[in-house]
Amino acid sequence: MKKAMCVMFVATLAAALMPAATAQDSPSTPPMSLAEKVAIPAVPGQAAVMKDDWNPNTKPPNPFFCTPGNCLLYSGDTDVTSPYNNGLYNFNNVGLATDGEVYFSFKGTKASVATGIYGNYFTNATAVGTNPTPVEFRVGVSSGNGGKVVCQTTGTAVYSQYGTGNFGLNSINYWVKKIARPCKLAAKTEYYAEVQPQYNNTSTIGYLEDNDTGSTGNSPPKHACSANGFKATPNNSFFSSTSGSLNFVPTSGSGNICGNGTHGCRGFSWGFNGKASNLVCK
Repeated sequence: MKKAMCVMFVATLAAALMPAATAQDSPSTPPMSLAEKVAIPAVPGQAAVMKDDWNPNTKPPNPFFCTPGNCLLYSGDTDVTSPYNNGLYNFNNVGLATDGEVYFSFKGTKASVATGIYGNYFTNATAVGTNPTPVEFRVGVSSGNGGKVVCQTTGTAVYSQYGTGNFGLNSINYWVKKIARPCKLAAKTEYYAEVQPQYNNTSTIGYLEDNDTGSTGNSPPKHACSANGFKATPNNSFFSSTSGSLNFVPTSGSGNICGNGTHGCRGFSWGFNGKASNLVCK
């Protein structure tokens, strides 16, 4: 059974990675999770070209999208050496008739304003896609309940290589440097945010990288940064997909979208910008 499931996964993913032979071909539907229904560990991929990656000579070290003065939170890099490494579909590709929305959770001790947002993706994309890119902040989200949208806006995403690829895909950072309408964030409030790259072809897929570093997700993610008291909330993210008929499904815990609790997704590699103070990276 495991072998058959593995073959089905590889065939489906390969079909999604390959451009359609003709305009008449029916596109293959990519899986929602990179480890979906496959009881095999991830295979560490090849290192991608880095752009302004961590500089060990700076104190603190910062990636290009999270620097002192512009970064409120970066939840940390994915860990491709972990057998629990995974990613969730977080693109909207009209040509594949497939969408996925990952709502990552965070909370801050101080009020602030989000002016930009970004995420790291396992993807076969070779360009940024279609702008504008939608951005959303919600509150009150729970299983099967989308809560309330408190800020819905867009921005122009840019595309840069960052990190290490896996699952035969590259690791790419999508960064909306300036959202059209800054989002006010209240103190001590749990938020659920999303940024969703847009495509319209029959080949491009993209998965928001998780940042688990162990079977329980207790190890701290690499290169995480926070300012103004903001912290990512583990085990509290949700996934929705109109094409997959999924409505705010938990990404962690038994029976979740990422492989019945055995394939990570307790947290994701993302962050957002704003007027920051006291940025601390680890």
